[in-house]
Amino acid sequence: MTELTEVFIVHHVRELGDDVQEVKFIGVYSNEKVAQAAVDQIKDQVGFCDFKDGFSIEDHKLNLMGWLKGFCYDGD
Repeated sequence: MTELTEVFIVHHVRELGDDVQEVKFIGVYSNEKVAQAAVDQIKDQVGFCDFKDGFSIEDHKLNLMGWLKGFCYDGD
């Protein structure tokens, strides 16, 4: 069996304005073909059908840190 070295993450984002987004985590998949099949399965459902351009599929390597530094903020 081949060792899995990357996964494909599916999100749906809808822009609400004023730099506000509604983000839906759809799932994590073993390859891009399966990830695309997930998008195809839900893209015509209520809500998603009105915002079909909101889907994204991103590949991520496993065991590789994606954020290496701290972050700045304005405070609480």
